[in-house]
Amino acid sequence: MEMTTYSAKAVKHPHQGSFLTQWELSVITRIVECLIPRSPYNPGATDVGVPAFIDHLLANDTGSPRRRALRDLYHRCLALLDQVSVDLSGQGILDLDADQLRALISRWETGDLPVDDEDLRQKLADFFQVVRLHTIQGFLSHPRHGGNIDCQGWTFLYGKDGRAWLAWLRQR
Repeated sequence: MEMTTYSAKAVKHPHQGSFLTQWELSVITRIVECLIPRSPYNPGATDVGVPAFIDHLLANDTGSPRRRALRDLYHRCLALLDQVSVDLSGQGILDLDADQLRALISRWETGDLPVDDEDLRQKLADFFQVVRLHTIQGFLSHPRHGGNIDCQGWTFLYGKDGRAWLAWLRQR
């Protein structure tokens, strides 16, 4: 069985934001790749299109108050997280090296960010949970939703060609 090697593979599916600005999309791309990183034998979040999945999810404006709140959460919290990064390291998220980014995300996950306002700290904590959920959903979603490109997430999960799983789904 021939193994695909991902470590030298460039992101092959660049995405222009439908809802997220280019800066926000770049920040999300760095974050999700840190949450599900590429390894020599497994795709990372960007390989399977997680940033595009998140952008498509947000672009699909249903007009519901929950969707508007989710969209606002992404806009506000990405900017706030970048400001926290500047406060901690003197650099925005896009300028952090991989170790600095992992350290920031670790602090974000544990709620250990230097934010004085308790409401903002809670909003950032909630945002981490949302981003993690959307990252997993994008990695394993049906490809028609913009993530799991070429069924790579399913192939990673099931250890065989994920398109076989898609064929099985179509029979149901």
